Amino acid sequence: MDRIPTYLILTEPMTKKNSQKIIYNKRTNRPMVLPSESYREYEKACAYFINKPDKAIDYPVNIECRFFRSTHRRCDLTNLL
Repeated sequence: MDRIPTYLILTEPMTKKNSQKIIYNKRTNRPMVLPSESYREYEKACAYFINKPDKAIDYPVNIECRFFRSTHRRCDLTNLL
């Protein structure tokens, strides 16, 4: 049986939907919604902890996510996922 990959990401979870920025695309002159700078930093921090698999995943998988936050503020789980 293959080893089950486990990833431990040691950074404070950040939601994507808080503090979004609206910018205007210069080519189309239409508004675009971008995530906040703090969320982009969180994405970069997560990428540091996750290794790319050797081969594509072509079988069913179960994913378990546990979030530990330093504050006790309520947060929507779907925003964290």
